[in-house]
Amino acid sequence: MILASQGMIQEWTEKGAWGKKTLIDFFKENVKKDPDKECLVDSLNKKDLVGLEPERLTYSQLDRAVDATAESLIARGIQKDDIIMVQFHESPRGDGRYSGEGDQERRSFHYENCRREFRVVKGKERGVL
Repeated sequence: MILASQGMIQEWTEKGAWGKKTLIDFFKENVKKDPDKECLVDSLNKKDLVGLEPERLTYSQLDRAVDATAESLIARGIQKDDIIMVQFHESPRGDGRYSGEGDQERRSFHYENCRREFRVVKGKERGVL
């Protein structure tokens, strides 16, 4: 999804701040270069925060998970440039406590004001609704 005007894209590309590659281009390069290297590591206190064991994913494992998620969304009718909203049950703070009222208000604002075609909500029970 392109959110900047063509003029802004041209200006910042000419200045050397922006390039032609996307995030997925860089990711796929690393998948090819180092498929067995760890690229995503959960916090060691994940179990204390959400009750699940910490995980470690290699580039190839994350690539398969990303592709499977994309295929699932496409099967549900999601198309290029559609906006989806992902909402998790709670929003833990860095110290392991849950944030509180301000976070709930912020989530509600985004939920009500985000133009979206599809919502993925994950609760305490694992799974996508």
